[in-house]
Amino acid sequence: MSNTYRTLSQHLNDLKKENFSLKLRIYFLEERIQQKFEDSSDDIYRTNIELKVEVESLKQELQEKQQLLDKALTTAESLTNHNEAELQRRCGERQQEIDHMQQVLESKIQILQEEAQLARNEAERMASLAESHSQHPSVTMETVPKETSGDSSPQPDEDADRERIEQLSAALCCKERLIQELTEERTDLRQRVRLMEEQLQQLSASLLQKERDAQFYQEELGRERLRVQQEMQSLMEEQQSQLHQYERAAGQCVAELQKAQLQVESLQSQIHQSETSNKKLQEKVCDMESELLSIRQAAQNQQRTIQNLTDSLRTKDTETQELYHVIEDQNNTLCKLTETHQQQLQYTQAPEGAVDSGSLPPHSSLFSCQLELEASHRNHRLTQRRLEDLTRSRDRLQADLQDSQQHRETTHKHNQDLREMLEQLRSELQVKACALRDREAATRSEITDRDETIAQLQQSLRRKDTLLQEYSELLNRSSDSSGASERDALLHALRSRIRDRDAALERSIDEKFHCLEEKDDEVRRLQLVLREKDRDLERLRCVLNNTNDTITGLDALVRSKELELERTLETCRKLEWMKQQSDEKHTLAVRERDGVIQRLQTALHTHSKETEELRSVLLGKVSAADVLQELQAHLSMKERLFQEVMSDRSRQLQEHHKQLSELLDTISTRDQDMKDYGERLGRVISERSGQLQELRRQLTSREQELQDVNRERERDVSAARELQRLQNLLKEKDSFIQELLQGQSETLSSTAAAQAVCTSSSGEQEIQAIRDELQLTLKKQRETERELSELRSLLAAGHHDTLSSDQQCVLQQLVSEQRTLNEALRAEKSLYQSLRRVQSQADSSSEKTRALHEQLDSLQALREQLEETLARSRETALAVDRATLVQADYGESSSDEDEEDPDSSSSEEFTDSIEDDDIKLTAQSLTSTQKAEEYDRPVMSQNASEGRRCDEAEQRNRDKCEMVEVTVQADDSSLAHVRNTLHEEREALNRRQPGLGVDEEPSVRSRGLEKHETDRRNSHEPQKVYRTFLEEEEEEEYDDEDGEEGEDVRAAKGKRGPPCVKLREGRWKRRCTRPHSLDLGALLSHTPAAPHTAQ
Repeated sequence: MSNTYRTLSQHLNDLKKENFSLKLRIYFLEERIQQKFEDSSDDIYRTNIELKVEVESLKQELQEKQQLLDKALTTAESLTNHNEAELQRRCGERQQEIDHMQQVLESKIQILQEEAQLARNEAERMASLAESHSQHPSVTMETVPKETSGDSSPQPDEDADRERIEQLSAALCCKERLIQELTEERTDLRQRVRLMEEQLQQLSASLLQKERDAQFYQEELGRERLRVQQEMQSLMEEQQSQLHQYERAAGQCVAELQKAQLQVESLQSQIHQSETSNKKLQEKVCDMESELLSIRQAAQNQQRTIQNLTDSLRTKDTETQELYHVIEDQNNTLCKLTETHQQQLQYTQAPEGAVDSGSLPPHSSLFSCQLELEASHRNHRLTQRRLEDLTRSRDRLQADLQDSQQHRETTHKHNQDLREMLEQLRSELQVKACALRDREAATRSEITDRDETIAQLQQSLRRKDTLLQEYSELLNRSSDSSGASERDALLHALRSRIRDRDAALERSIDEKFHCLEEKDDEVRRLQLVLREKDRDLERLRCVLNNTNDTITGLDALVRSKELELERTLETCRKLEWMKQQSDEKHTLAVRERDGVIQRLQTALHTHSKETEELRSVLLGKVSAADVLQELQAHLSMKERLFQEVMSDRSRQLQEHHKQLSELLDTISTRDQDMKDYGERLGRVISERSGQLQELRRQLTSREQELQDVNRERERDVSAARELQRLQNLLKEKDSFIQELLQGQSETLSSTAAAQAVCTSSSGEQEIQAIRDELQLTLKKQRETERELSELRSLLAAGHHDTLSSDQQCVLQQLVSEQRTLNEALRAEKSLYQSLRRVQSQADSSSEKTRALHEQLDSLQALREQLEETLARSRETALAVDRATLVQADYGESSSDEDEEDPDSSSSEEFTDSIEDDDIKLTAQSLTSTQKAEEYDRPVMSQNASEGRRCDEAEQRNRDKCEMVEVTVQADDSSLAHVRNTLHEEREALNRRQPGLGVDEEPSVRSRGLEKHETDRRNSHEPQKVYRTFLEEEEEEEYDDEDGEEGEDVRAAKGKRGPPCVKLREGRWKRRCTRPHSLDLGALLSHTPAAPHTAQ
């Protein structure tokens, strides 16, 4: 068993080591792949092929190891089966031995009982004989000698016989006591035998339980083996899955490498620019360093001179101090000499003075000698100081030399490094030159595109200049003294509007470039996101390394548990050995007990022989003293033997009890060890299960992170697609602007030709210019309406989701801007009323035109306010989009708007008469009812009502602008000389149109109300009929359209309230249609539209 476990543990350790080595190989291969990111794709494919080959070889090795494991498991199972057979055989042998021992004990007990019964019978017989002798002593004494020896003398002494009989009776009593004691001992022996049998039964039960425990542990070991096999299989599968994942990751890395190469190519330009700037900075730094070196050298020279000067100053200071000391000493000596001389002069006389004058020369010579000595000392000190200064200067020069040598070495190394860098830079310059060529080609293409756009814009400006010149020439030709001021004002207004138009074009171009800059910013953000993703991948790799560390820790735990298993196996072996020893001791005790029983049997046998001998002695005629001595000797020997046997028996019983207690203790300790081992196994299993759960959680978290990374990649792809779509939209805008410019040039050329033919050319030119200006304003208004529709769609999408606090603030700003729009619309309404008043007054044409120009200027100011508010709303919508990162679903909005496009197209195509407006409004009412049925929820109804209110306000603004156009056209048509003919044709049209409106309006409404759920096309049939009618009428009476519309407006204003028309156009569709006229038919649908909004 131990060998099999060891082999299994060795195989498991080998497999774990191989698993760890495989993981290390994979990790190092990943690092190699990361290091080889800059290499070509061929190397990556080769590495992938090598990895696949290594994976297949490792799979083969794992299969071989699995086969070896299976073989080891089969051998272990066969060994376990053989061991189980041996255990059963040994248990059977032990059971047979125990049964044999029980049979032997039972036979011995029966023999002892029979012998005891025989002893009792003999004792009773002897007692009866003794009683009979005591009752008939004379007869007995006579008969006995007759039987024994017929020749003996018949005269025994009665006293001696009585004494002998008493002695014999006492001996019999002793024997009876001994017999009773033996019977008691036999009962004790029986009880002990029963106890031994019970203990044997208990031991057999404990052995059976141990066998069951051994079977249970063998089953657990089998389960553990199965579990280990399953774990190994799972590890193999995980390794295979990891290998597949690594292969996939390698493929993804290849794709990412390609993307990264593209990004690197895009970033190399910036690196080149930064390198050029770095080169310039390096040149500046070199210049600065050379200047610094020169400054440092100058500073070092100055420091040296300063140090030399300081040293010289110190020496001079010391010299001056020494001179001061010398002078002081000389002064002191002079003072002393003068004092001594004065004293001598005082105490001596004239002859003595002569003597003293003779002694002065030696004193002066001594003084001069001292002075010379001091001078020599001073010179010596000066020389020493100069030597010290020279040594200091020498040390400084040596230090300078060492510094210069070090600087030379560093400069030499720096030059070598610079040469290497130059070589690298040359290679990089060659690479960058190729990249620069490609970039130059790209920039040239971009420059050509920009030049083309600039040329187109210049052509459009030239056309405008030519048109302005033509207008000015026409005005100069048809200028009169009365209307010169008015025409100048009109020209000034037209020029100002053209300037505004040019400013608007410049704004659109600026917006285009701003959008391009935003795209560049988004590309940079995407690059940052890619970097963050790379960092996340590195973090995931770190997590994988941590998991590998945890796996190694688990392997260490498994090894420790295997060591504990080996220890438990060793304890089991020790317990088995102790059990064998206890069994051997038990067999020895049983043998000793058998020996004791045999000794007792021999003692009983000898006792029976002795009783027979006694009987023979008693029966025989032997001397009583010899018999008594022999009996006493035999009794003493038996007592000694009996005491020895009893002492041996008690000693053996004590030893047997000790052995039994030891066995019970060992069994209890073994049971406790087995329980502890079971608890430890349970803990280890629970810990392993917890660790496996944690690993599974980590794997799920890693899978979720990978899914998030994939989602982010998909979002990046969608963002790139949206960028492409925005670029396409910008191109469409540019083409649309060009088409508008071309259309304007064509319309202006056509109007100029028509004005050259007409007699009243000046008035019609002004009307056409105002009409074109109003068309442009209406187009701008439509663009603003489209942007508002986009805002409404964003608001509708925002109401479905949970709004955050920032979004609520933005919505509050939108509400405030909507209020400002309503105020602007109210101001326009007041202007509309003032225009009506101006029109109602019958003043001169000059005053009318002035008032109209004032109103137009005010309208222009209001329009600018509206554009500013719309720009703010656009910015807030963009802020909402950026804050929530919710990309608007353009598909749904475009589908809804495409569904509504037929209505809008019909409303745009038939806005020249009252009947067409009525038909349009009936169709709009039908679509509004359908929308109300489709969107029954309260939130959507609130959003629809808010959108309709915005549409109503915008439509009012548009209708007011059209009213201004109609009033201008009506006032300008009053200046023409064709008023009478137009009046007649207008009356004819007034007669025709009311009939048509009355006849067709109820039919259309009835059809719409009957079939608004099944067919929406039926509502457009009368519109088609009326379209043909209007086209024919426009061909005949195109010049009379303005006056008719003016009278229709006046008639409608007398009957109906303010219009409420919803402009519905495609979100991304551009149309160059005619401007809407006053939508007077919408007045009828204003009242039924309210309940729809309330729904």
